[in-house]
Amino acid sequence: MEFFGHVIDGAEVKSASGETFASVDPYTREPWAEVALGGAGEVDRAVTAARRAFDEGPWPRLSRAERGRLLHRLADLIVADTDRLALADTRDMGKPIAQSRGKDVPRAADNFRFFRRPRPPDTS
Repeated sequence: MEFFGHVIDGAEVKSASGETFASVDPYTREPWAEVALGGAGEVDRAVTAARRAFDEGPWPRLSRAERGRLLHRLADLIVADTDRLALADTRDMGKPIAQSRGKDVPRAADNFRFFRRPRPPDTS
C-alpha cells in the first residue's frame, strides 16, 4: 500500500506520533493508501518551516517575473504527472477518472498559470 506523509521543510515525513490512517477508495471500499495523521506538532513544524523559508529563502527576493516562471514550472510538473495525480484524486474521492484527468488536474495547473499572466496596465 502506498504511503503519504507530511511534506514539511521540503521533505516527506511521518507524524511525530507515528499515527496513520487508511484512505479508503469509496468505489471499492478498500484501503488504497496509508496517510500520516498529523496533529498540532506537525502544524507547528510546518508553519515554522514556511515562515523560515519565506523570511530566509529566495522567494521574497525574486522578481515578479522569476516568481511567475517558477509557478509556470509547477504547472508544467502537474501536467507532466497528470495520470498519477488523477488516479490519486479518483481513488481518494471516488469521482470518475475522466473528470480527474480531463478537468480537475488541468484546472490545478491552470490555477498556477493564472498568476503568471501580465498585470493589466494601470490606467489611473
